[in-house]
Amino acid sequence: MQPQDQSEALERPLRVVMRPGRETVVIGLQGVLDVSTKQLLTGQLDEVMAQTSPHPPGLIIDLSQLTFCDSSGLSALVVARERLEAAGRPLALAGARGRVKRLLHRTGVEAVFHCYATAADAESALGR
Repeated sequence: MQPQDQSEALERPLRVVMRPGRETVVIGLQGVLDVSTKQLLTGQLDEVMAQTSPHPPGLIIDLSQLTFCDSSGLSALVVARERLEAAGRPLALAGARGRVKRLLHRTGVEAVFHCYATAADAESALGR
């Protein structure tokens, strides 16, 4: 990462937007997912997991507006998948692009997740 890219990443914190749907819950990540922001994702996941009625059958993490993710952010995604899998609920990633998409590919993480081009594609697949 070039110094300019790094300073841009540090200036943009993570914004987490939850959108409950009929069949799934979509968590949209905007900005930077790293060691200093991964707790925001974990907190949102805790909220989704605490829902008692109705349980959505799946969770989609929309990465389309995520500009940067480091190894700790990647770890947070893997932990989220493990938690949901243990609860019998699927997790899909959607919209990864640029650096984030390359990170998922290079680390082999995309092979572990159900990955879709868009959140709508993921919603359609998990809603079946």
